Amino acid sequence: IGPEAHLAEHGIRTRVDLPGVGQNLQDHHEVPVSAYTKGAYGYFGEERGLKMVVNGLQYLLFGTGPVSSNGAETCAFVNPETRGPDSNVKIYCVAMIYLDRDVADVRPGHGVTFTCCLMRPKARGSVTLRSANPMDRTLINPNFLGHPDDLRIEIAALRYGREILASRPMSDTVLREVLPGPGVQSDAELTEFCKRTVKTNYHPVGTCAMGIDSNPMAVVTPDLKVRGVENLRVFDASVMPNLISANTNAPTMAIADKAVGLMMGDTPPPPAVL
Repeated sequence: IGPEAHLAEHGIRTRVDLPGVGQNLQDHHEVPVSAYTKGAYGYFGEERGLKMVVNGLQYLLFGTGPVSSNGAETCAFVNPETRGPDSNVKIYCVAMIYLDRDVADVRPGHGVTFTCCLMRPKARGSVTLRSANPMDRTLINPNFLGHPDDLRIEIAALRYGREILASRPMSDTVLREVLPGPGVQSDAELTEFCKRTVKTNYHPVGTCAMGIDSNPMAVVTPDLKVRGVENLRVFDASVMPNLISANTNAPTMAIADKAVGLMMGDTPPPPAVL
């Protein structure tokens, strides 16, 4: 079940030709603004030695301390270009230096990271087959920054994050910028930085998109049935035709709950009057 031409490339016979399978991949992605701090702020070293034991006991006994945090202490919804209410970037404030990207030259230490997450990316990626062997990993192309608007907004978000670092009271605790780094200023330099450090925010959707009959790329119907197949439904984040501007956990749970009702034959509630 999938795009006939792609399946044929791997010698797989097509039972149902659905060109939308594996296409339309969307995901929130982010780039970092990081700085060392003047004092022992944040989580650096809190997972080691005696501190780890103390922090673990504090959480078990009182439900407080570093272990009680979700990691992102604050979050700002902003539009770094218009500065208006039409936010298109979410900036997480994380009390540590992120080292999960291509930043091998950055030493760990006390610091802060503003991770600038694009809420409505325009680029679309894909998931395709590597071979006919179902045990082989698929080829995932997220196509981050593949649309010029996405790159432009991420660069604006980096500059916005720098403004926050330079503003009081934040600036009182900042020792120096680490990422992108004082020498990275021009659009060209920030573009290369974005390409080197962009990463997923772990909200992939869209590769089995729901849609109406006239949409040739729709994989499932509005009642979550796979087109052209009997007794097969999909009800996870892949059926979302478009990425929402927030975490995908809750809507994925709602989709699954709705699917169970559809399968059980539940009568839907009457439309709400607003």
